[in-house]
Amino acid sequence: MPQRRAVTKETREVFFVGSYGTAQEQAVAVLDLDTTAGDVVQTGGVAGVCAPSFLHFDARQSRLYAVSEVAAGQVVAYAFERSGRRLTELNRCSSGGGEPCFVSRSKTGRWLFVANYQSGSVGLLEVDRDTGGIGDLADVAVHAGRGPVAGRQDGPHVHMVQEDPWTGGVFATDLGSDQWVSYRIERGTLRQLACGPTPRGSGPRHFAFHPNGRVLYVVHELDSSLSVLRRSHPGAPWLEERLLPLLPQGYAGPNLAADVAMSHAQRTLYVSNRGHDSIAVFALASDGTPSAMGHVSAQGQWPRSLAVSRDERFLLVANQRSNEIVLMSIGEDRLPSATGRAWQMTQPACIRSEHS
Repeated sequence: MPQRRAVTKETREVFFVGSYGTAQEQAVAVLDLDTTAGDVVQTGGVAGVCAPSFLHFDARQSRLYAVSEVAAGQVVAYAFERSGRRLTELNRCSSGGGEPCFVSRSKTGRWLFVANYQSGSVGLLEVDRDTGGIGDLADVAVHAGRGPVAGRQDGPHVHMVQEDPWTGGVFATDLGSDQWVSYRIERGTLRQLACGPTPRGSGPRHFAFHPNGRVLYVVHELDSSLSVLRRSHPGAPWLEERLLPLLPQGYAGPNLAADVAMSHAQRTLYVSNRGHDSIAVFALASDGTPSAMGHVSAQGQWPRSLAVSRDERFLLVANQRSNEIVLMSIGEDRLPSATGRAWQMTQPACIRSEHS
């Protein structure tokens, strides 16, 4: 572990990193970003879970949730002690399916939502409101369907599931069946509200809601595109407004688009490209409409996850195949650039801020 360094409270921000490390490694790490020095140091971590490839931090109770992306999927709950940067496991529970790759918590704090990639299902778990530990597996909604891409779309593969901030419902993307599905929770059960197709062979992966509730950005992994969906009010259907390329014109090499991160002031959208190994940057108008600003190097191989610092001066990139978290500086033009600072970790897959 790198040597700890004193960082003042006013200039530090905590980030949590998940990876494809083994249970014997500190596969979950705690990093401090010193925004004055422009440096990242490890200040904590925990072993004991295999392939914690995605994390969710709940600031209200200082609880961290990690999936274990294995065949018999699990979700693990940790208590986080800020002063010592210490993670203590509370408990773990079945995710309700195979190879879970995403976890998030409802605004009320009562529910955890899990995307089970291999089994193509959404898991609903109840949370103990007092301790933040994981309770019973309340329900599992299994998707159906397939897409045209052999080896990737032979069946449903749910990749992300998160609460709709405007309606309080649940929204999920299914990479394997080229669709999104929305749910509401009724007496601890997931009830499907609507579903919609995405472009054939696109492979919808991660998404981000604009804070205005009217715009949704969906990253398509397989065809490297970004869908912009819009609705007029909470009960209105999502309509695709535009489809934007995530790769520069003329690039014909392999690529799998991955993560999307929005600046806290909602002025910029960043999307990672694995293969082209770049970050696509989009300016956001006041109504959420994106316009392409260009591409910058991810400063490493296979950028799987992104996080923007609270002050919007830094972008952290988890480059899975080069085994590092890269720190990039965001300039006045909103384009990230290299700082030369990086922190080594085996196959980092997810990076999330305490303010995410």
